Amino acid sequence: YYKSPENPPKPNMLISVISIGLAVVTILQAFAETNYALTFAWQIWLIRILGVVTSAYFVMFGLKYYINFKFPPILNIVPCIFMIVRTTFIFISTSALAHISDNVLLIAAYCAILIFFVNFAKLYNDIDNEKNFRKLLASGLVSASLCLTQAIPHIIVNVISGNKYLHVSYVSNVSVLFIGIFVLTFLVSHFYIGDKD
Repeated sequence: YYKSPENPPKPNMLISVISIGLAVVTILQAFAETNYALTFAWQIWLIRILGVVTSAYFVMFGLKYYINFKFPPILNIVPCIFMIVRTTFIFISTSALAHISDNVLLIAAYCAILIFFVNFAKLYNDIDNEKNFRKLLASGLVSASLCLTQAIPHIIVNVISGNKYLHVSYVSNVSVLFIGIFVLTFLVSHFYIGDKD
């Protein structure tokens, strides 16, 4: 069973909690990462500012379950903008061949997350609903798979080895894990949980 493409999912408690958790992880990622060796100071500050704005967006998205308010649909592009800048800076700052080969899944996950958030923004802005319906499911499943495939093994290896395998920051893996969980929760809410209206 799936919902009509014209009706984005209403917030539920699980999406709300995960969205607020994603806000916390996003702000931690924006300020705690140290792999910006090849970027300029303005790029670091841009990531931090966009991280704060994106974190505020996820808090507002999560609070919609508890508080009845409406924010402009155009704000749904905020995660897209953050992921565009984040992915661009990953390509700029990752130069050593060893780092690229170790971060292939992370870079692929960021690209898939970007495509998911583009379709997510289109859903809430009522753009091309019929085709976007399928793209949202496809990009969501791919991004969730890549997020979980990237994050879980790296977190386990770092916990077992005492953080000796740090080609990817620990915060990046936790962030990617939370994004994967958010995407899966959103997909289940949108495509498989029926309306009670």
